[in-house]
Amino acid sequence: MKKIYNILLAGIALLSFVPKMNATDPPYTEGTGEAEGIAYSKTITGPENGIYTINLESFVTGAVTVTQGLPADIVLVLDVSGSMSDAYGHDEYEALPSASYSYDSYGSSEYYYLYNNNYYLVSRATAGVFSTRYGLTFSTGNGWNATTYRLNGNGATQGGINGYTGATSPTDIIYTGVLYKKTQSATTRIAALKTAVGAFIDVIRANAEKSGQENQISIVKFGSASYYGSENSLAEG
Repeated sequence: MKKIYNILLAGIALLSFVPKMNATDPPYTEGTGEAEGIAYSKTITGPENGIYTINLESFVTGAVTVTQGLPADIVLVLDVSGSMSDAYGHDEYEALPSASYSYDSYGSSEYYYLYNNNYYLVSRATAGVFSTRYGLTFSTGNGWNATTYRLNGNGATQGGINGYTGATSPTDIIYTGVLYKKTQSATTRIAALKTAVGAFIDVIRANAEKSGQENQISIVKFGSASYYGSENSLAEG
């Protein structure tokens, strides 16, 4: 596409502006401007111990006018090393307005309770043999280390629901206060990469369908020396 072509021309132009210098030349700065929607800057400083420092910068300003689409050959180089399974981003939560919740009104909601600066998913619970008790609970930890808390009044009390605690009716108010809704979930680097690549391919395909041009996309993956089937590389998929 013309934008890609212009960026390549900008890089070539920048290199062509670098003058031949001798160690005795005075320090100076030159070469800034904008042409065809590409801004560029060339700065040369020195010498320091006979060495000059050359800084080259160019970027598209957004003012590029594309008059004709051209076919593009695109190569995507993707990192599939073991570190791509690391977490990317974080969970985000939004506080809901303070409200009163019963077993029935909570229903199938997936809200969270903030306890000791951590968010825990609230679930409905029932217990009892001869008379059913109703409650809203959450658990901290996992397995044997899990501790159950029940929402009670406007706070939380350690312990689950049994025949002696909890509301006696599914419509009784169990908790009044603020709960939280998860608005964003943490993901992994590889999942975020797949999403980004998929979105990029969709854009290229849509542009191709609109202009009638044929584009080609190649994908090159890299990881550790022991590439496939290693704990240092992610499985294909």
